[in-house]
Amino acid sequence: MVFKDSNYTKIIAVLGVIYSFLFLTGCLEEGGANLNQREAGSSSGGVQVGAGLLALKEDGSGLLAKSGSDLYYADIHLGNVRRVEETKNPQSIAFGNRNGVLYISSNLNQKDDVPRDQSSRSLQHPSFSDELKAFWLDGNRTLWRKKIKVQMNLFGSKLEHYPKLFPTKDDRYLILGNYKSVEVLDSYTGRAIKTFYLKRPLVDMTLDQNGSDILVVTDEEWTTGSNSAPYSKLIKFDWKNDMRTEIDIPNCASKLQVSKDRSTIFMSPTRCRKDPVSIIDLRNFRFVRNLPGFGPVALDSLGERAIAFMDMHNLDESLFIKGDSIPIMDGKRYRLMVIDVHSHRFDTYALGDNIPRYALTPDGNVVLIDHSKGDHEAVRILDFHQRRISNVSGPAIKLENFVITEDSRFVYLLDRGLYELYVPGRRVDSVSLGFVPYSINITPHTQNLILGEKGNSRIRVWDPVRRKTLQVFDIPKGSSMREGLVAH
Repeated sequence: MVFKDSNYTKIIAVLGVIYSFLFLTGCLEEGGANLNQREAGSSSGGVQVGAGLLALKEDGSGLLAKSGSDLYYADIHLGNVRRVEETKNPQSIAFGNRNGVLYISSNLNQKDDVPRDQSSRSLQHPSFSDELKAFWLDGNRTLWRKKIKVQMNLFGSKLEHYPKLFPTKDDRYLILGNYKSVEVLDSYTGRAIKTFYLKRPLVDMTLDQNGSDILVVTDEEWTTGSNSAPYSKLIKFDWKNDMRTEIDIPNCASKLQVSKDRSTIFMSPTRCRKDPVSIIDLRNFRFVRNLPGFGPVALDSLGERAIAFMDMHNLDESLFIKGDSIPIMDGKRYRLMVIDVHSHRFDTYALGDNIPRYALTPDGNVVLIDHSKGDHEAVRILDFHQRRISNVSGPAIKLENFVITEDSRFVYLLDRGLYELYVPGRRVDSVSLGFVPYSINITPHTQNLILGEKGNSRIRVWDPVRRKTLQVFDIPKGSSMREGLVAH
């Protein structure tokens, strides 16, 4: 579909609003790893800034909220709110690990020309003449600015945002994942040290522990012929030694899930004609095998298990190898797959006819299972110690916007109100607040909830043990400006 440039901006803006609504309500998530869990710190590639999403510092000392086209910082320790100066229409942010610096990409001046990349199966959204800056939160001032392109690309129904922001663990460098390039910046000055160019659009990216190796997966291509099949490029950049290594993965591109010990990568799309669970040996940088399941995969915090699911109506038996057990058809379409990260052996558990969605508790012992489509149903729990799936009593809810406490005992979620899931007791209860929350996060250590209040710009720090509000932050009404597509 081709749009005239004069109408393109309006169409993309409308699509953006629809996409943002669907994302916040969970309507775009069909199955696999539940991506609706909120926690402190920057997610991989940065946090998309928008209404309904509160970005919380990793130590829980402050949070960021967008109002209009402005960005505000609420200091939980000091109890005040201040505007992040000279920041307009922020698109994504990433917190430095220890240096108190906030990295912000902003949409500034939308261009009229609309580039389209004919080599990609996706529609490339408008590019912008934009800005990346490093902002020192404690000093409340900008350290440096850099002109960049903020871009968005629609892969199937998943919207990817560029640049992806990756501060290294030592805060010495900032790695940018752009639409078709990767840049290494000096985090003190913003100066580009190294740039790697890509032939295909970047789908996902991650760093090794010290930031010297950059792993990138690019958009898939398809072989020709009657048995056309996808393959993606997985690329490793050893940027300090100027080395580049590529391998082909016989699968569509998707998010890279890396095991805790950095030995294994799982790649598992869900919206591709052929989308098994791919296993990559990271230490030897080689493809190992495809498993007969679907993702996205969820990894436990202990680095022992990966969770996927199996569709008995769409089972590729050619992917089973000696030692694998092919499940027996028992009338239930979907099964949960529990994969051993090291041996790659797997067990399955029968579920039902709805595509499952799952999240692991921090202790790695429990899988929370629901689904995103259709009517509300009781959440189910797979307990690895008991090796069985049990239902949760109480109101039927969906895990669309939730947090899990560090001790794995409680899940707090928003579903037309606040609910508390007591994991050991397998029970859900409604929590009375006196206001309607629209967003949620949780502070580390103190385990207080951060709740955005529906109908105004008020944010509350709420103690779930004492059932009381500890702090209230009123975010000022921000200024408005002509905005492009804002991710929520």
